[in-house]
Amino acid sequence: MAESFIDVLGLMSGTSLDGLDLVCVRFSNESGQLSHQLLASETIPYSADRRLTLQNAHHLSGEALSLLHVDLGQYFGAAIRSFCDRAQLKPAYAGSHGHTVFHQPENGLTLQIGDPFHMAVQSQVTIVSQFRAMDVAMGGQGAPLVPIADALLYPQYDACLNLGGIANVSYRSNDQERLASDICICNMALNMLAQRTGQEYDAQGAIASAGKVDATLLELLTKDPFYSMDGPKSLGKEFFESHVSPHLLASFDRISLQDIMCTAVEYMAIVIGHTLNSIGCAHTLVTGGGAYNDHLMQRMQFHTTSNLIIGNSKEVEFKEAIAFALLAYLRMEGKINVLRSVTGASRDHSAGVIYPAMA
Repeated sequence: MAESFIDVLGLMSGTSLDGLDLVCVRFSNESGQLSHQLLASETIPYSADRRLTLQNAHHLSGEALSLLHVDLGQYFGAAIRSFCDRAQLKPAYAGSHGHTVFHQPENGLTLQIGDPFHMAVQSQVTIVSQFRAMDVAMGGQGAPLVPIADALLYPQYDACLNLGGIANVSYRSNDQERLASDICICNMALNMLAQRTGQEYDAQGAIASAGKVDATLLELLTKDPFYSMDGPKSLGKEFFESHVSPHLLASFDRISLQDIMCTAVEYMAIVIGHTLNSIGCAHTLVTGGGAYNDHLMQRMQFHTTSNLIIGNSKEVEFKEAIAFALLAYLRMEGKINVLRSVTGASRDHSAGVIYPAMA
């Protein structure tokens, strides 16, 4: 590569449905040492209609889902073009996670929508996308994919904990191999409960901190066999709807919203704390929207001996988008970007399909 650096976009649309995260990252590789600089970042909130559509996308017919795939690709492409124009960016290419509708690796299925062909045409930027499907085809979980960024961009931490719609962690094993897994449902549940009060999320954990833990609900939430399974393992909306949401909703018949929220936070803190303790990590970087939930952070710290360190605001809000810029960079360089030790695939590989820019 002739240039000493390259600018790459990263796009992330997560299960918490906050909106579309966009970043532009400058990657430099001097003497084999990879470094990165965040040049620009933005979150474009989803409208209420788009959020509701994405929330219920798994119930759509095949034709309606295909049309949503096209519409979201056009939306992402237009967002890229607008983002680049405003920030005066000229990225070499973009890495897009897409938006997950189905994630059933046990059935060989993972589906992320947001048509990359339409993205490439609309944005006039080469798109690298579809990172998960190859891993699933190779026997992996197709998730989590962020740990390659944890290993290369944040090596100073023993573990990296992300509190998004789903909580997940990656860490160095005793032999320095990168390991990772999804832990439990997180903001997907907290946001659903907060929205029953007319709020998008529980700011600073105010609703949860006003309640008390209900022992019956806590037992139902924490006893699922998933939490005692060895990794690699991953979660999707399907798990939330079948194993978590029914317990939360059924509890409205006997306890208050505040108590349900408080119990949900305690469930997360216990499961996450146990996971971090079993790993034995001294210092854990915490990112994702849940890092802003003071009550959740306090309860997690109570249940773990690891020192929880909240990243700076850009890391908290945009680490996953930065990771997908990195995955695209590694894919275009022909380098490994998915680790078998993390996903359980048959081998390390360089995932992602390249969709050339088209005017």
